[in-house]
Amino acid sequence: MRSLTRVLLFLPALLSAQTSPPASPCPPSSVLLTAKPIKGVGVATIKNACPAFLAALTTWYAANPGATVGQALAAIQGTTAPVQQPAPPKADPSLGTLWSDDFQSYAAVSQITAFCSRRAISGEFNAGANRDGACSNPQQIALETLPDGTKAVRYDWPARLQGTANYTVNLAPRILPLNAPNASELWIRFTDKLSSNFKIGGAGCVGSACEYKYLFVDLIYPGVGQGTLQFELDNQLSAPPNTLVQARFKIIDPLGNFTATDGLPGQAGGLDAKLPADFYGAWNTWVIGLTGIGSPQVTWVTYRNGQLVKSITGPFFPNRPLPSNAALQLELGANINNGPDQAQSRWLREILVSTVKPDLSPLVKP
Repeated sequence: MRSLTRVLLFLPALLSAQTSPPASPCPPSSVLLTAKPIKGVGVATIKNACPAFLAALTTWYAANPGATVGQALAAIQGTTAPVQQPAPPKADPSLGTLWSDDFQSYAAVSQITAFCSRRAISGEFNAGANRDGACSNPQQIALETLPDGTKAVRYDWPARLQGTANYTVNLAPRILPLNAPNASELWIRFTDKLSSNFKIGGAGCVGSACEYKYLFVDLIYPGVGQGTLQFELDNQLSAPPNTLVQARFKIIDPLGNFTATDGLPGQAGGLDAKLPADFYGAWNTWVIGLTGIGSPQVTWVTYRNGQLVKSITGPFFPNRPLPSNAALQLELGANINNGPDQAQSRWLREILVSTVKPDLSPLVKP
């Protein structure tokens, strides 16, 4: 694996006058911009940067103090440097981050699916002494380089016979133990996209058969059992074409407590949250928060691209603080109840677990 050298560039206000760039002393492939400027500071990752390149970059940037990182790199390279999205924060217990991954460090999908059949080792997804998990149909999982140069995990569903039930493609990493004793909050952030032709059920499905289990958050209290936060995509209509979806949320614990939203009035959680018609084919950053853990009732809030989608409240392991040996499993998608009868895909770009509310802003700007 090639070494990385990080260069911090201070970015004051953009100046109108800039000098001509020097000739590039290193090949264009040497530079990859991995973070956009934040509060006047940008970060560039230089792959195999030769001293002459770093000297040229420093000289040009000193003569053009108002330039952005992208302009500086583009000038040195003699081409336009792709501006990529910032990586999510690395795991840091002091900041509440229990685990994060943005899939950018992997060269092959085998590094991501290795934990499906054995304990992952350093350099692989979900590696660690307290990690295990499961996968479904890992042969349908790929690692794709996107047009902006970033990488994403891709789930591919094959076309199936009309009416065929329950097909699952997923990664389901588990953190055991979670090592967050008495934490009163648990937050999950992930960014994903469904293909523009995505359907949550085949052409023949009706009612609850038109449903995709989008995300399951399984929290295991040893000696008590497993509770689950279920995030599902359901059909807004009672029949095909299954193109208008609504988000359904369920809070379930092993003590018999159940709170859910529904498409019709009457459920304790209220109505499902209708999603816009352009939901498919677009990147969405979701932030899910469970607050009030250990109290009589918890509140589950869900944000999409910085906007509150739904908030529901109900009992979930009531009056039981989070134990030190609790486990957390993230089912990053589960089954489509019916079909699909066409090939379709889902991309995952980042995942983060924290005891502190993370940034709500979308990773990929609309």
